[in-house]
Amino acid sequence: SGILLLFSDSLNEQKEKQAAVNQAEIEKLKKKNPESREWVKGLISYDNYEVGLSKSKQYKKPILLYFTGYACVNARKMEYSVLSNESIQKLINNNYIFVSLLVDDKKELTKEEWFYSETLERQIKTIGQKNIELQIRKFKSNGQPQFIILDSNTDELSRIGYTNNIEDFASFLKPLKE
Repeated sequence: SGILLLFSDSLNEQKEKQAAVNQAEIEKLKKKNPESREWVKGLISYDNYEVGLSKSKQYKKPILLYFTGYACVNARKMEYSVLSNESIQKLINNNYIFVSLLVDDKKELTKEEWFYSETLERQIKTIGQKNIELQIRKFKSNGQPQFIILDSNTDELSRIGYTNNIEDFASFLKPLKE
């Protein structure tokens, strides 16, 4: 049982070292992209569609749009079971510009950013309204969580809704790596 304890300690040390390396990579990414934030621990995101588009062109990477909401229980489940997975995070951080758009964000837009939406037939005054308007107008969808992959010309390449299956989500992300 002494050997088992040594092996166990060695595994824990390896995990701690890997976690430190991963956190250092995240800090480097955040420093390089100050307008980004850590959406889920280990996953870098932008919270603005236009910023995501410009980053996509700058880094020549496709966009992974994530329509979500504070009140979306299935989004929290996916974040906990799928987006917190290290291999999924590496796929996203290395190959995509990740943009998470909250459809129920109550923060007001500046008065200059307000606009009338023909799609929703009302004045758009909050970030959440702007995000849901985009989802409905451009992607003809109103479900969350929803992930949509776009090329840098904003053409849709693929989409997926709720899944708690890591392999299915990895398959959704992988075809674009080739």
